[in-house]
Parts: sequence; structure tokens; C-alpha cells
Amino acid sequence: MTGDSRHRQAQLARGIQQKRFCNCDLAGTNWVEIGADLQGFSFAGANLAGAIFDGLVLDQASFIGANLIGASFKFTTLTKARFERLDLTEARFDYADLTQATLYRVRSHWGHFGYAGLEAALLYDSDFAHAEFCYAILQRTHLRRSSLKSANLRKADFCGARLHYVDAWGAHLPDGRQARSTNDLLPFTWGRCHSNEVTVAYQRLPEGS
Repeated sequence: MTGDSRHRQAQLARGIQQKRFCNCDLAGTNWVEIGADLQGFSFAGANLAGAIFDGLVLDQASFIGANLIGASFKFTTLTKARFERLDLTEARFDYADLTQATLYRVRSHWGHFGYAGLEAALLYDSDFAHAEFCYAILQRTHLRRSSLKSANLRKADFCGARLHYVDAWGAHLPDGRQARSTNDLLPFTWGRCHSNEVTVAYQRLPEGS
């Protein structure tokens, strides 16, 4: 075992014992192989680019300020997890459970949320341009001051969702059309929900925001 390997093993053992990996360099770590119970762990400020969390349980985990570019959370349980002030570019959340999760000031260009459960999640001040939400469940989700430009929303279920100051220009809408103006968000069916059950207010982000 090399010196770097020993350092990584010691770092992992210490972090698991303390339930936190704040500001650690853990890029590319395969957490599936480690097999630890990561519920409630803090990864604040950690470098987790390309890390793999597929199929694990990370309920109430915190990723504030972490680097999650290209990380994979496929089939992962992330109930009430917190993703704040971080980069999720090309991160994968396919089939993940993000019920009541918070995504605040997140950049997720080309992020993958296909078939993910985002019921009652909070998505604030975030950029999901070109992200995939095909067949995602966003029932009672609150999107505020966020961008869905050119995102794929086909077959997504927005039943009871609230959208305030959301810019979805160019998005592929749940009913199959492509939004060519912000008004296209209003008169269509969101998944199984009629538009009059969805709160949509002033879709275009204000100038200078």
C-alpha cells in the first residue's frame, strides 16, 4: 500500500467515525465499495468530483459547497438531503429519491434526474439548463427563481408543484411541445395535472437577477 493509499484509508476511517468529510479531497471515490452507512453525513466543501454513491442511503446528508461535477447518485436515497452553493454539472440522479431535498444555488447543466423522485423538494436560485427530468416526479415541488432552459421535462409529473420566476424557454414540455416563449408554461398539462392546479407566476427571471 502506497503512502497516498494509506492516507486515503486513514481519512476515510476517521471521516466515517466522525460522520463528516468536510473539505476532504475524495474525487473519484467509490462509496459503494466502502459500504458505509452515510445517513446524516456532512460533505461540506469536499471534492467529490466523479464519486460514486449508486444505490446507497444518504438521508439528511449535507453537501454544502461541495464539488459534485460528474458524481453519480443513481438509485440513491437522499431524502431531506441538502445541496447548496455547488456544481452538479453532469451529475447523475437517475431513479434517485430526493423527497423533500433542498437544492439551493445549484448549477446543474446537463444534470440527469430521469425517473427521480423530487416530491416536495425545494429548488431555489438554481440553474438546470439542459438537464434531464424525463419521467421525474416533481409533485408539490417548489421551483423558485431558477432556470429550466432547454431542459427535458417530457412526461415529468408536476402535480401540485409551485413555479415562481422560472425560465423554461426552449424546454421540452411534459406534453411533448417545446417552449418558445415563457407563456408556453401556462396552457398545458403537466404530467397528470392540469395547469389550473399548478401555481405559475411570472416565468421570466427579472432583468438583472
